[in-house]
Amino acid sequence: MAKYTVGGKEFRTKAELKEYARQYLNKGYKGNFIEDPVVEALVKLHPDYAAMSGDEVCRVKVDSPPRYSTFCFWVVRPGGECDSAGLDLMLKSLSTKPVALQVNSAMKDFRNVMRQLIQPQIDEVRRGWLGQGACDVDHVAPQTFSSLLFRWLETSGLDGSDVAVERVGPATFRLLDRTLEESWINFHREHAVLEAVSKEEHARRTYGSPQ
Repeated sequence: MAKYTVGGKEFRTKAELKEYARQYLNKGYKGNFIEDPVVEALVKLHPDYAAMSGDEVCRVKVDSPPRYSTFCFWVVRPGGECDSAGLDLMLKSLSTKPVALQVNSAMKDFRNVMRQLIQPQIDEVRRGWLGQGACDVDHVAPQTFSSLLFRWLETSGLDGSDVAVERVGPATFRLLDRTLEESWINFHREHAVLEAVSKEEHARRTYGSPQ
C-alpha cells in the first residue's frame, strides 16, 4: 500500500522515493533540466525552497557543485541564477498527510516558516532591482532578521515552541493563529529596513571579506 504520493506517483517508502529521484543524479543528466513531476514536487519540499525560488516559476536541473564530483538538484530561477537543493532535506520534509503541526524541533525550521511569511515584503524590494542584475535582499543592521524575530517573540510573550503552524502547500506554512501571523507581518513591515544588494555584497556581509 502506498504511503507517499509525490507528483502524482505513489511510493511505499521514503527509500523507494529516494531511489527514484537518484536515477537523475549522475553525469548522464549533468546540466539537463528535469521535467519529471515527481522531482519538481520533491524539490518544493526543501525547507529553503521559498527563498531559493524568490516566488518565481523555477526549473530543476542536475549539476555538480564547483570542485565536487557528486551531483545534486538545482533550483534555477528565470534569470538563470540557481541554488543547490539537497535530496535528504527534501525527504526530511515529506509527510504522509497535510496535518497541523507544532514547530518545536529546531529553531532553523521555525525561522524558515517566519521568513516565508514576510517573503512578499522581500519580493517587493527585489522587484525594484529589476534590470540591474542578480541581487539578494538584506536586512540592514542592527535590525537583522534574527533580532527582529526575537524582539517580536519577546514582546508577544512567546518562544518558537509556542507557535503552531499548518501546512498549506508542499513547502508552504501559515500560522494557525492568523491574528498572530498578522502581528508578525506588521511588526516586520514596521521595523525592518530592507535593501537590495548584489550577491557578492550580500556574501561579504554574511561571511566577511575574503582574506
